[in-house]
Amino acid sequence: MIIDALKVDRERRVDLHSLDAVLKLFGVADVNPTMAFEESDNYERNAAARDTVRTREILMADHVSKEAVVAVRLPTKSAKAKWITLDGADAVLPNGIPNAWGT
Repeated sequence: MIIDALKVDRERRVDLHSLDAVLKLFGVADVNPTMAFEESDNYERNAAARDTVRTREILMADHVSKEAVVAVRLPTKSAKAKWITLDGADAVLPNGIPNAWGT
């Protein structure tokens, strides 16, 4: 699903990917990209923090209005993805999204 974040109320949108936000959210002292795997809560917290920074995540709290949804990807067995709007029309995606998202 592709969401236009600017159409989501500011108070429902939380930027998680800044280092300060990630450290506070996941309760880690530092994001350690070279931390060796171990079965521990500390490792899981660090891995989650690294992934959040890497993928530049934004949390959409509560709900997202229909107006903010740009497109939904239909399941397909083809290598080419099919994107539609909520009313079923072919989606017109911003430049660069089709190639980056497997279409």
